[in-house]
Amino acid sequence: MLSPDTPYPLEKVTKAVLFLKNFITNPNIQVGDYTYYEGCSEWADYKLDLPNKGDTIVGNGVWFGHEAMIMQGVKIGDGAIIAARSVVVKDVPPYAIVGGNPAKIIAQLYAEHPEFRKQLDPFHLGLATFMAEAMRAFADRNLS
Repeated sequence: MLSPDTPYPLEKVTKAVLFLKNFITNPNIQVGDYTYYEGCSEWADYKLDLPNKGDTIVGNGVWFGHEAMIMQGVKIGDGAIIAARSVVVKDVPPYAIVGGNPAKIIAQLYAEHPEFRKQLDPFHLGLATFMAEAMRAFADRNLS
């Protein structure tokens, strides 16, 4: 099984995918295992002089889209998916798909079977199955 301590899970293919836990150095940010970022050409730990609004906590198995921005003090639940270029200013519940500026819930994975959430995560479920479920949830949402 792939270790969350591996900085680049697909190193033989690309370094554009990385497990964030190995790169976040700010003590106010907690990142769970298997939380990854895709689309990065070079990692930079930006230093901003902003008032502290609390710790940022990221659960296990969270997926971040390209250039997603997470504001201080936000808690992101296990298995959440953050769409590319989203600006997350509020807490994200587990297994939610969020997107936009400010980010809003687009869909909720496993909404019809919430008892499965504790048993399933992207790396036990398999990436293909997880993404198929995410896309199904997105396609099933009411667009009106």
